[in-house]
Amino acid sequence: MNLECPSCHAAYLVPGRRLGSRRVVRCGACGHEWTVVDEPELAPADTPAAAVETTPAPAGPEPPEGAAIVALGEAPAPPPPATPRSPLLVGAWVASLLLIVGVGSAVYAWRSEVVRAWPPAGRILSAGLVAAPDPHADPRG
Repeated sequence: MNLECPSCHAAYLVPGRRLGSRRVVRCGACGHEWTVVDEPELAPADTPAAAVETTPAPAGPEPPEGAAIVALGEAPAPPPPATPRSPLLVGAWVASLLLIVGVGSAVYAWRSEVVRAWPPAGRILSAGLVAAPDPHADPRG
């Protein structure tokens, strides 16, 4: 449905289902309120449907950025109900967290073996997080 503010002539395209049969609306550009009555435009019975002219709403001044038409008299829709969390999803998160903690603990517990197997890990472990042994040191002392 094409609406035009009678005060500032701002044009709006609003779905008819949002307005109902009779609604008070407010212009997003100037704040003017008016009543919109939904009257279907019917062509005369003797005029063929192809001959009926439709005229678009006149393009008035552009409303400011973010301006919108506000329907009054209707409460905002309630938020959708929260969906319950699946026990499988919670279990997957817990298992992932335990896996990360387990891998971190294993790297800490066997840090000298990790550094011997992969020497660049020594730089990561010596970055202040974990004291890593020197991979080139003689393990016998």
